[in-house]
Amino acid sequence: REIADRVTTKVAFSQLTDDEIEDYIETGEPLHVAGGFTLDGFGSPFIPSIEGDYTNVVGLSMPFLRSAMSQLGYSWPDVRKMG
Repeated sequence: REIADRVTTKVAFSQLTDDEIEDYIETGEPLHVAGGFTLDGFGSPFIPSIEGDYTNVVGLSMPFLRSAMSQLGYSWPDVRKMG
């Protein structure tokens, strides 16, 4: 079976000075993460707000995963027991 859907999350990113951009790049963080920033790392001071699912930004939307697994006939406790 195949399940397809999308989860959207709006991330507000602040205006950065040239010095802030250079410093952030020097951390190496934006070069090693999807989207070039993280909500829980050196990029976090530049993100004043998000609208939507936090877990969607940091990796995989957990509410979507729960819904998808349910569509496949698994309860959330079943998923935990699989791991």
